[in-house]
Order: sequence, then structure tokens, then C-alpha cells
Amino acid sequence: MRHYRRCVDPARLSAPDADTFISGLHEHKTQACDCRVAKGVLARPGVKRLISGQASGRLAIATTTSRSNVDILFHHAGRSAAWPFRGHRRR
Repeated sequence: MRHYRRCVDPARLSAPDADTFISGLHEHKTQACDCRVAKGVLARPGVKRLISGQASGRLAIATTTSRSNVDILFHHAGRSAAWPFRGHRRR
């Protein structure tokens, strides 16, 4: 979000509340995504099949989204919301 804001409105990043503004945007995006997924809207065709384990092979997720977004995707794909992954790290 910071990169996008830097490209479209660099002056906004120099404002004293820039970090708070970006945090608020991220929180709003997270809530909107959680709401959509809770209603059964998954990001792309095939996501449910991949996450539910119906596809063969190991599953790896690389994302900049919040943990709650990934947890809710797993929940609605019929998998445990627990993180069965190695190497999870939060920036």
C-alpha cells in the first residue's frame, strides 16, 4: 500500500499521520476480504480445490495479506484454520 500511495499520491506519505493512514487502509482491506470470503467468495477459480487438499502435491503460500485472510480462506475451503506450514514468518 505504501508503494501504491508513493506512486499515486506521494505527498500523502509525507503527512505526519501517513503510517496511521496506511494501517487503517490495510485494516479496512483485511475486513473487506474476510467478509467476502465468509460469504463464500474465493479469490480465483481453483483456490478451494487447492486449499482443500483435492489437488496433488504440497501447497505453498506466499502472500502479503494478513494471517486472518489466509485462515478464513482455509476455513471456507474445509481445512483447519491452524497453520500446517513450516517457515511461517510475519514481517
